[in-house]
Amino acid sequence: MAALGRDSLIGVESRAGRAVLRFRRDNETRRRLDELVAAESVCCSFLDLVVTERPGRLELAIGAPEGREREVIAAIVAAFSASVAP
Repeated sequence: MAALGRDSLIGVESRAGRAVLRFRRDNETRRRLDELVAAESVCCSFLDLVVTERPGRLELAIGAPEGREREVIAAIVAAFSASVAP
């Protein structure tokens, strides 16, 4: 997650138990996001992960079960942002 964030993350928006991470839109980033979503769906099926193509960017929407959503989403956002320069 940190490597993908470092290479392609361009923004993060968090609100009401969800987060949307925005990434550069290119084929390599899409492939890496799709692989990540597939892997996370096996180990963490309670997460709601959806990749959407937007003009000029890719978005990864993240949702988590009520009650722990803030904690889980914050941890995922932090993992993507770990090596992103401020």
